[in-house]
Amino acid sequence: MDVIVNSSNTKLKLEKGVVSSLISKEGGQELKDEVKKKYRSGIGYGQIAKTSGEKIGCKEIYHGALYNGVDLQKLSIKVFENFL
Repeated sequence: MDVIVNSSNTKLKLEKGVVSSLISKEGGQELKDEVKKKYRSGIGYGQIAKTSGEKIGCKEIYHGALYNGVDLQKLSIKVFENFL
């Protein structure tokens, strides 16, 4: 597998959310350290953080911050499509 796409939050707290939690568990401290080193200030909405996925069986993991809220649902879908 080349890439796993993960919807995350702007602070890249991988303990939040079901998929992020599983990725964090499998990636271990090494993944958390990579996120902290590369993205100290997090990311903005619509941005992607790229990390190594080697430890969980893929080349890279794309962590994207989606907008929250009912009114922003269409925008979040468009942002997610851009991740892909």
